[in-house]
Amino acid sequence: MPVETRYFRNAKWNANYQLGTEQTTVDSNLYLRYRGYAPAGHVGFRIFKVLNGVETELTTDIIYTVVTTTGYYELTWDAPTDEVFDKIRVKVYLKIGDIDWTLKGTWETEQIGGKLDGGTWSIWAYCDIETGFTASTVYFYFGSSTYNSRIENFAWTPYVLAVIRRMVGDGLTWIIG
Repeated sequence: MPVETRYFRNAKWNANYQLGTEQTTVDSNLYLRYRGYAPAGHVGFRIFKVLNGVETELTTDIIYTVVTTTGYYELTWDAPTDEVFDKIRVKVYLKIGDIDWTLKGTWETEQIGGKLDGGTWSIWAYCDIETGFTASTVYFYFGSSTYNSRIENFAWTPYVLAVIRRMVGDGLTWIIG
């Protein structure tokens, strides 16, 4: 049962950022700008499993925090037990002022083939907000040890579907289950 820290890396697998076990070294950020004054912004996360190419949400809504100053914000989420997955995908949303939640980035693990072991994840997000009379901006930083946005206590167990061979008629039939 690995219990890992997964980092919001600035490297990508195809279209999505990597949610990997080692940090990258280049600072990156996502932001959302609002025309007008906003004293606070929001950063939020949705968590999905991907199994056989099908994405299924594990969270019931956006897990979020209010951003009022520069620094780390800790969010927690109780991961379910025994959810079988190929990959875990995390989507990051930003919100400021009267703008609706905006999807700003998607991260995913490598192809794992596992099942979640439950437990409470600690999601650490390095955020900032700039406020002004004409514009305000909320930021999510990631990609290096300087901006060490990450998920701690990512617990899972390798999972392999049982393969049973059985004689049927003239040949062998493979039953996966």
